[in-house]
Amino acid sequence: MVVVGIGVAPAVGWLEGSGLTLENGVVCDDRLFAADGIVAAGDMARWTWHHDGGEEQIRIEHWQVAAEAGVAAARSVLAGRTEASPFTPIPYFWSDQFGIRFQVLGNPGGQDEVQIVDGSFGEGKFVALFGRAGRLRAAMAIGKPRRLMGYRVLLEAGSSWDEALAHEPT
Repeated sequence: MVVVGIGVAPAVGWLEGSGLTLENGVVCDDRLFAADGIVAAGDMARWTWHHDGGEEQIRIEHWQVAAEAGVAAARSVLAGRTEASPFTPIPYFWSDQFGIRFQVLGNPGGQDEVQIVDGSFGEGKFVALFGRAGRLRAAMAIGKPRRLMGYRVLLEAGSSWDEALAHEPT
């Protein structure tokens, strides 16, 4: 089965001319500041995400990340731009399709190496890991929700690809 989402674009036209940088959303720093005193959160925020020794601009279209970003943005405004903590969530989303739960932790990409570490395609239930540049980037599960969560700690720690492949989640 293939599920494709096409055409999702943040509605930021109302911010044209505001002075904010608008590129696939409202561009923010790692503390969700779009400018001094202005934060963004939710599907329209595109922030600098620090992970496994690197960083990238990221925008996640899922309510859980949006909720976490809302809390982080409020904390950032209260702390101020220089004292605020970076927003470094482990992106997570899921969908239930035809009675099967599909879940993803992290931020997989098309150029990632993929390896099934539990179950199989034939079985219709599996956990797959996504790695890039020697680092674990994401984990995906279809029909194995409990097994997936054992990889969250590895993503939080910025684990290597080899560590992830050797890991036995509990």
